[in-house]
Amino acid sequence: MFTSTTWSLYDNFYGSYSYRGLEADKNNITGSDIAIPLKNNLGEDSVFFAGEATHEKYFSTVHGAIETGFRAAQNIVNQCN
Repeated sequence: MFTSTTWSLYDNFYGSYSYRGLEADKNNITGSDIAIPLKNNLGEDSVFFAGEATHEKYFSTVHGAIETGFRAAQNIVNQCN
């Protein structure tokens, strides 16, 4: 089990949550902006982003991470239909 006190010991875990920096606020960059999917060479959405940093209201929360995971999964399902 990982705890916040030992995360720095693992190569793939360096922090516990994201935060919106001053530069993001100054440039009006929101969670919606960083959640925009990347498109492939056919113009189709192909890379979807999730995580609490991409949530407009619940950034830096587990709730936001879960909701955006559901959002990304639904986008993938919609892309396949």
